Amino acid sequence: MEYSIVTGRYELAPMIGRVGLAIMAWTTLTPELQRQLVGEFSHIGGRLNGKQMEAFKSRIAALPESDRIVIAERLRDRYSAPTPGWVKSLGLEVEAGRQ
Repeated sequence: MEYSIVTGRYELAPMIGRVGLAIMAWTTLTPELQRQLVGEFSHIGGRLNGKQMEAFKSRIAALPESDRIVIAERLRDRYSAPTPGWVKSLGLEVEAGRQ
């Protein structure tokens, strides 16, 4: 995953693949990789098509609630405006201050 970040850092297709893999392997990622992949997730989220959204939604749903909350809070912290619709549609909306 780290090599992919270096070689395909700004390419959409590799980012989508990395984020999908990161969701499935979330608990094994270092905190730095988790931060990196949440950043990429925020970048690609609004660009996912319907099929990709469904795949991400099912992967996210398979995570323990504590991991979903961490991802949701990190995504929320990246936006100063209201939570984007794509985040809500993935079931990742968390109220501010919820732990």
